[in-house]
Amino acid sequence: MRRFIYTILLVFTPTLVSAGNYKSIMMANDLRKEQRYAEALEIIVPLAQKPHLEAQLILAEMYFSAEGLQKNNNRALYWACKASVTDDRRANKFRIKLVLRAISNDYQPPQCSEILQN
Repeated sequence: MRRFIYTILLVFTPTLVSAGNYKSIMMANDLRKEQRYAEALEIIVPLAQKPHLEAQLILAEMYFSAEGLQKNNNRALYWACKASVTDDRRANKFRIKLVLRAISNDYQPPQCSEILQN
């Protein structure tokens, strides 16, 4: 009986954790819409550090758009690069779009290999 319970826990724990993370991400996005950035960051930052792909992308966007944080293209690119390490197509596309939006005469984004080396 114990093996059965352990097996059930082993199988369903990732699903439950994932569902909890999904709910947290949705809550953070709702807080962002309400411009309650400090509360959104309390949810997003720990998830991004775990690492959680969606949280990393949101944090990159928040740095780039100065949502509750001082605008910082390098930090935005750092989180976008962390997300793209997973080789997720959406993360890579987001990183490329972010780089293209950030390029200017005054700012040339570094490569991910340079950013993640530190």
